[in-house]
Amino acid sequence: MKKKRLMGKMVVLITVFLAIFLAAGVAGEERTGAGGQWKTEIDLRTVFGDDVTDVEDAWMLNADICVILQQLLPETEGYALFVWDKQNRSILSRTHVPFAEYYRHQQGWENGALYLLFVDRSGPEFSFTKAIVAQDGTVDVGTSTSSGSTIMPGGKTAVRETGDGSLYAVDLDTGEEVLLIQGVAGFQGEYSYEAYLGYVPCRDDIEYNVDEDGDSLSIPFPLDEDSFHDYWPSFYREFYVHKPLDEHRFVYTVSGWECGAGFGVYDLQTRTDHRITGHGYFYGVVGNTLYGATLMADANTYETSPLPKTIQRQLGEVYQMEDGHVDYDISPDGRLLALTGMKSRDSDANTVTVTDIRTGEVIKAYDIDNPLASEYRVTFYGDTRFMLFFRPEESGSAYVYLFDVED
Repeated sequence: MKKKRLMGKMVVLITVFLAIFLAAGVAGEERTGAGGQWKTEIDLRTVFGDDVTDVEDAWMLNADICVILQQLLPETEGYALFVWDKQNRSILSRTHVPFAEYYRHQQGWENGALYLLFVDRSGPEFSFTKAIVAQDGTVDVGTSTSSGSTIMPGGKTAVRETGDGSLYAVDLDTGEEVLLIQGVAGFQGEYSYEAYLGYVPCRDDIEYNVDEDGDSLSIPFPLDEDSFHDYWPSFYREFYVHKPLDEHRFVYTVSGWECGAGFGVYDLQTRTDHRITGHGYFYGVVGNTLYGATLMADANTYETSPLPKTIQRQLGEVYQMEDGHVDYDISPDGRLLALTGMKSRDSDANTVTVTDIRTGEVIKAYDIDNPLASEYRVTFYGDTRFMLFFRPEESGSAYVYLFDVED
C-alpha cells in the first residue's frame, strides 16, 4: 500500500513538473526570460514539427523577420530557406536551393540583405550558388558561379583565385588576365620556388620577415631553393577575395599553412596592393573598418590601431583548433563584439558575452541552460539587438533567443 501511495505521489509530481515545464515555454512557442536574461525565446519545433532536427542555421533580418535554413533529406535535394514572420507567427516563403551539397558560410550583409553561399556539385566543375534575402523577405537564388571568381561592381572586371594561391584580374570583355598578387601554394601538389621568389612579403609577414612573436628574423629573404623545399609549409600563402569595397577596390584575405596570414585591400584602378598585415586571421568588414586578429584598419586610409587584449583573446578563440564551435559577430556600428560557443571548451564560460571593441570592457554576459539544444550562431540585427541560434541536440529542438544589450 505504501509503495502504491509513493508511486501515486511520484506520478502527480512528474505531471505537475511537466505542466510547469510546458507552461514555462521550453516546449512552447515563445517566452520572455526572467531578470532580463533574454527578451524572447522561440522554439522552432512549433514551426517545423519533427523536421526541426534538420534546421541548421538562422538569422534575424530585422526585429520581425527570421531567415531559417533547413537541410532537405535526402541530402541530394539541397536546402530550403524559410522566411518566417515572428510577429504573425507565419511562414512568408519557402525557397528551394537545389543541388547544394553543403552550406559553406554566411557571406555577409550588404545594404541590409543577407548573402549565403552554397557549394554546388551538380555539374562537372566545383561551383557556388548564392542566395540573397532582402529586408522585405524577398529571396533570390542566383545561378551557379565558378569557384574562385568574383565579379566586381560594374561588371567589367572579375578577380580570379588560382590553384597556386594567386589573384588575377580578368577583363570580362576581352578575357585578358593580369597577375595582381603572387601566391605561394601547391598547384596539384607542386610547390614552386619561382612562385616563392615572385611573392612580395609585407613588413610583418610571419616566417618571411618576422617570427611568431613578431621579432625580426635573422635568416634573409629569399632562401635558396633547397632550403625553401625543406621548409615550404612556413612560406605557404594563398589569397582569397573577401568582398568588393567599390567598383575598383576589394578586400582580400591570406591563408598560411593552417594559420591566418593577414589581409589587405587591392586597388584595381591604381594597381596598388595595400597589405594591412602579414599574420593573423581576418574577422570582417563593418562600415569602413576592417577587423583583424590584433588590429583594425580604416578601409579608406589604411591606417591601423591595435585591438584591446580582451578582444584579441576572444577573437583568437574562433579559429582555435580545439573541440567545439565558437562563433562571433560585430554590431553594425562597430562598437560591440558578441561571442558564443565557449561553453564547449570551458564549462564555466558564459553562453554569450558582449564586449566593447574599443575598450575591451565586457558589457553583458548571458547564461542559458537548455538541454535540448546547443549554442551555434550569434548575429546582430541592430546596434544593440542580437540573436542567438541554438542547434538541436539529438531528439531535441532548435531555438532562437533575442537580446537587447540596452535592457
